[in-house]
Amino acid sequence: AARAGRVALGDHERAHVLQYVVLGPLFLPVYFLGGGVSVSNPLERAADFFALTGKGWWPWPRRGCRYH
Repeated sequence: AARAGRVALGDHERAHVLQYVVLGPLFLPVYFLGGGVSVSNPLERAADFFALTGKGWWPWPRRGCRYH
């Protein structure tokens, strides 16, 4: 887990794996359209949040789903 606001790299990358499972071949185009490796990229923000909290790996609200 993360300490003092530091993001655990393995957990951060695990979030990207989960995002890739959902987006498939669209992951890279969506990632780069979102800003690439940047704090403004929603996929990166969600991965950081997941690494810090263990939840919230999907960056956009999902209808009818309690978990994201």
